[in-house]
Parts: sequence; structure tokens; C-alpha cells
Amino acid sequence: MSIVQFTRFKTDKADEMAQIAKRAKKIFEKHGAEFLRLSRFHTGVWAGEWLVTTRY
Repeated sequence: MSIVQFTRFKTDKADEMAQIAKRAKKIFEKHGAEFLRLSRFHTGVWAGEWLVTTRY
């Protein structure tokens, strides 16, 4: 059975967020995560925020 974790972040620094996610992906996968995905909300209440999805 998989466990999926969602975390939202607020930042206007897209380049910085992408770099941090790349470093985090290596760390999370080293400790058992199947994947780490970064995406951004384009509409709705959370528009402009980032979503990190991790599955274990």
C-alpha cells in the first residue's frame, strides 16, 4: 500500500524552488520515497503556490 504526502509552499522564486526540489528529490528517494514531484497551482484559491507530492 502506498502513502502519498502533499505539501504546499508559497514563494515567488520559481528558480530557487526548482533547485531546492531537485536536491530534496535525491534525499527523499535515498530514504525510501518512490518519487517526489513538484507542480504549481495556476487557478483557484492556491494559484501561484507550489505543490510537492511524495509517494512512499
